Amino acid sequence: MLTMNEAAEAHGVCKLCNALSTKLCDGKMPDGRTCDARICRAHTRTVALVTTSRFGRRTCDTRDLCPDCVAAGRTP
Repeated sequence: MLTMNEAAEAHGVCKLCNALSTKLCDGKMPDGRTCDARICRAHTRTVALVTTSRFGRRTCDTRDLCPDCVAAGRTP
């Protein structure tokens, strides 16, 4: 079992508050890459992406965005 310090080193810390980071931002940058900012649960905006296949099957997936990507209007 990891200590809090070991977990923080393994997962990183939130870029906004230094809490344990549990997610990476999925916002698309202008160059086509994803933002990948480390963010904690409190600073994450989760959006659902619903897609429909050509056969009519619907699937739902979630993406996580950091506050900077939300403010910039970046999509996952």
